[in-house]
Amino acid sequence: MVHPRIVPWPDSEELVELKEWFYAEKFSGRASDMDMRTRAIQRVKCYQSKGSQYLPHVIDSTAQITSAVLLDEERLARGKDSMFAVRLSYAMALIRFVNGLLDPTQQSQFAIPLHTLAQRVGLSSWFVDLRHWGTHERELPSIDMLRMAAREALEWLWEHYWNDDELQEDENSANEEESEENEGFIAEIKRLVQAGAALEEALIEHRWVWEDGNKNLISSTNFAVEDGKTTNHRTQSTSPHQRIHGYVGDCREHWRRSTERKQFVEIAFEKGRPILFELFMAKLAGFDLEVLQWVAQSYREQTAGGKSTLLRRKYASWTELKRKYLRGYVSNLNLHNLAANWSQWEAVINEHSSFLTLWICASLLKRLQDHKCQAISRKKRRKRKQTDSFIELESRITALVERLSKRFSSSDAKLYDLPPSEHTTNTASTQPSMAGASDILSDLAGLRQRLEKPSTSRAHEIKLWDPHPNWEPRPFGIL
Repeated sequence: MVHPRIVPWPDSEELVELKEWFYAEKFSGRASDMDMRTRAIQRVKCYQSKGSQYLPHVIDSTAQITSAVLLDEERLARGKDSMFAVRLSYAMALIRFVNGLLDPTQQSQFAIPLHTLAQRVGLSSWFVDLRHWGTHERELPSIDMLRMAAREALEWLWEHYWNDDELQEDENSANEEESEENEGFIAEIKRLVQAGAALEEALIEHRWVWEDGNKNLISSTNFAVEDGKTTNHRTQSTSPHQRIHGYVGDCREHWRRSTERKQFVEIAFEKGRPILFELFMAKLAGFDLEVLQWVAQSYREQTAGGKSTLLRRKYASWTELKRKYLRGYVSNLNLHNLAANWSQWEAVINEHSSFLTLWICASLLKRLQDHKCQAISRKKRRKRKQTDSFIELESRITALVERLSKRFSSSDAKLYDLPPSEHTTNTASTQPSMAGASDILSDLAGLRQRLEKPSTSRAHEIKLWDPHPNWEPRPFGIL
């Protein structure tokens, strides 16, 4: 997995500008009359103030070596004889340049010679000798040697980091790594679903381990009795409930770091078994809401747009979808979580309004009413806050059902049973609707398009029923 990297610059354009400031001679056509190297060093110092750990070593070394070069040019311009401070500046910048390149590659159990490490990164070996000279010898290297080393170091930094081709390759490789990461994540989800299918019998038999609401603090399966002595079960083979807990932990980890949860839901819907969906709804926070959004969106695409969706390929008719999937989905929803997060649910339902969302809301309302009747019959005392939340949830769902019932009816379910349209929809009927009645008109236009016979070549004549200007009532049968 490729983790994101924090950098101190806001965008790549600023990094390109910094490159042009440091290497103005490389951009003769774009270079300005003003020397911007001092401005570049100031920008790097600004980056350091945001956190030196976020600043790449190559950028820091470029600024330090350039600073020594500017100090040398200033001394020459003033005609000062003493160059000891300049030599110190050059030596320290070059020592830090070499150490920053070679030390991170020193990862062996035993020390690797620096000449070998320099050869691996493409650095001339005499930089290692210069580093040793500036660090351990009594005399610093001569100013001429230091100037030549600074020029060579800046050229090495240009060729190995600042070059446009190198930066573009880094960007392309990052995109490729992101694509490979996405493909790897999809493969992990498929593997996870397959592992759940292999665990199906244990999930059904030991439902009490993972069902919503069960704490499972103490389990008799944690211990095994042999010859009258109690032994820890961990020394024996892994028990079913331990396998289930391990599988749930893997599912939660993948769900937590998933950036495209829609793909997670699609793979679980296509490859998974019903028992896995129950497990995910019970143990993955927000999975039930993501499922609602995906199913409602797929239903809208199937009925309004005539597209062939995964939902239709798995459940060919509305009756099959309702019997094999929707009823189980509604019955496994956690009412307490639903009451706490109903605002998010209502937003999804309003965004993807259809007969399917109307049916789900009506089924939820019926389940709430049954839950209230069962609580009254058992005469259980419940907390006032919990009762009030259920009452508020029931009233909000009731209002939503009344509003959706004015737009959709049971006859709209027949739209799901129609085969996907092979014809292109009329331009006038595919324009995005504003809201409300326009959605219904576009649905009717799509229905009319799919009911049209493929063999019909001539267009249907549309007749408008307008009142006759000179109509007189006559007995039936007389013209």
